[in-house]
Amino acid sequence: MVQYKILTLAKVAIMSLSSLLSTCYGQVQKTNQNMNIYFSDTIVLSNENIEVLKVEDNEIEVRIINDSIKNKISNLVKPIIRLELAGNKYIAKANLIFSSSVPDSCDYFYPIDKEGKIFNINKGILLFYKVTN
Repeated sequence: MVQYKILTLAKVAIMSLSSLLSTCYGQVQKTNQNMNIYFSDTIVLSNENIEVLKVEDNEIEVRIINDSIKNKISNLVKPIIRLELAGNKYIAKANLIFSSSVPDSCDYFYPIDKEGKIFNINKGILLFYKVTN
């Protein structure tokens, strides 16, 4: 009976920790009894390391001109990107390319593949789509 109570308490603690981590630090994905926790890195893109190609009402297109940032960002899984353009700061989060939903708590989103890597980053061009409410 004591072992059952300990296992039940451990299960509740793990579920609580999982909920806390997903809210505060990253995304928790549970697959086939394995739990993968992804902590998102934050990358700052500003006029010093990007060239703005297009700005429209719902879309921003930029080219990364700093090779070290391009190499770093291409290896990250679901990074959070802070865009600093014309004195304004925007937050962009990852969104699966075929997803019909958009991420919460951000100004823009960008497409990722199923591995969590930024879609088509090898060319150094990023497309950010505005989150509309």
